[in-house]
Amino acid sequence: MDRDEAAQAFREFVEIIRALRAPGTGCPWDLEQDHHTLRPYVLEEANEVLDAIDRGDDRLATGKSWATCCCKCPARPGGRRPAAFSYH
Repeated sequence: MDRDEAAQAFREFVEIIRALRAPGTGCPWDLEQDHHTLRPYVLEEANEVLDAIDRGDDRLATGKSWATCCCKCPARPGGRRPAAFSYH
């Protein structure tokens, strides 16, 4: 995948996340999440990243790390995302 393809793939990923978190039309589960409700999932994902690293599976470790950071961590109480994680 070249740089342009990677950039396009990331833009598409951001649009999916934006749609999932859109007030009124997004996924009800995603809209209800905050740091406290996501804690067990973040821990699970972190353990999967560590397992992938231990097995030498760099591709899975990188993918899991991105998924955790982009999909799960940017929530905060009240369902608002800090400005640093804005998808707009």
